[in-house]
Amino acid sequence: MVRVIPVFFLVFVFMNDLQSQSFRSYYLQADSLHRAGDFLEASLMYDKAFELRKEIAYGFYYNPAYNNALAGNKRKSIEQFEKLIAGGFIDFNLIVDDEKLQVLHEEPGWSNLLKIIEERELELDRKLVAELKILDDKDQMFRQLSGCREQRLTKTQNSLFSKFIETQDSLNLISITDIIDQNGWPGKKKVGAAGNMTVWLIIQHADISTQEKYLPILEESVLQGESQAKHLAMLQDRILMRKGLKQKYGSQVRRNRDTNQYEIYPIEDVEDVDKRREAIGLAPMDEYLQRWKLTMKANYPYEVEE
Repeated sequence: MVRVIPVFFLVFVFMNDLQSQSFRSYYLQADSLHRAGDFLEASLMYDKAFELRKEIAYGFYYNPAYNNALAGNKRKSIEQFEKLIAGGFIDFNLIVDDEKLQVLHEEPGWSNLLKIIEERELELDRKLVAELKILDDKDQMFRQLSGCREQRLTKTQNSLFSKFIETQDSLNLISITDIIDQNGWPGKKKVGAAGNMTVWLIIQHADISTQEKYLPILEESVLQGESQAKHLAMLQDRILMRKGLKQKYGSQVRRNRDTNQYEIYPIEDVEDVDKRREAIGLAPMDEYLQRWKLTMKANYPYEVEE
């Protein structure tokens, strides 16, 4: 069977990092070939997917690395596992303890991979990692249920559901601000990429005063290479939107009160927004908007400034 990293992460990558449809298509075809036992063809298909993206989100390296080990591409497999770990992957047991990956153990690069894992483990705060995982579950669980609630709940029930999320968000925020105040912004070396993203998500759901307070701390973490520039951009956009100002990166979508339809919040210098997005690792606007089934042409109801 194909081995995959935790499901919640892959879902988040496909839905929020939003690779192009061609990348996604090739990657999923490669996964299917792997499950069918056609490891060599799967390897070629993963390569085709990677050729289409300048930057690859770290989580996408696990499946091809695993597949390449079985395909006999051992050196390439180890190189991809190294990229996976460099990106913030911390579930090392999925690499070290897997019986099928024992084919890599005699490869010259294996000892170096183990050394990298040992060094990374020393940098990690596993207690904080576990705490952040619980907070992530609390933050995301009800949001994942919210997509179908409008059709199943009454207006009163929907209102109560929203208040429940707000209450949980406030409790999560108390925990996360305490963590930041004590540790600074936890970076990927200390808590892994998933833990680092959890910190950002909870601040992203906070009130504007909290967001403005912790924005400079996130900026510093990005400069140190410990947090992602795209997370900083999305937090900046949210703050601008809440202030009634135009966003810079086009990450914010809102529901129009008159039409009850989603639309893109106004963007500063909209003609160059994709250039700004590319510079920080975000997909072009129309790819990003696929999650809401929106397009710039149909759902950006503002005149483009000359």
